[in-house]
Amino acid sequence: MYDLIKKYEGFKSHSYQCPSGIWTIGYGSTYMNDEPVKKGMKITQQEAENLLHKWIEKEVLPYIKDLTLKEKQKEALISLIYNIGGPAFQKSKLRIAIKNKDYSEICKQWDFGFNSGLKGLIKRRIEELYIFINEI
Repeated sequence: MYDLIKKYEGFKSHSYQCPSGIWTIGYGSTYMNDEPVKKGMKITQQEAENLLHKWIEKEVLPYIKDLTLKEKQKEALISLIYNIGGPAFQKSKLRIAIKNKDYSEICKQWDFGFNSGLKGLIKRRIEELYIFINEI
């Protein structure tokens, strides 16, 4: 279910700064043991998997619980929300479009990061959207 996140985040056992300058570890986690990630932290792959699952349960799934989604749509949306954050999704036009099953608007609104200039982020958004609309 979280393969898309793992694909684009990649696993890093040592803390590093993401392109936004935020300290990150594992599969793109910015928190570890309820503390912000700091320089010099380390994590095993199993710990990173556990952290990813816990974060999604706590910080992603609550934002989609009232949406009717097929499995692949859910996977694509979880990847997006994991990357942009639940609050950003909650107040987005994308959420409204998904709730209304307005697929044309979904395609227009799935643009988080398209103007970033980061090729990896643009590729991720395109793949997420493709997976999401492929289940229409």
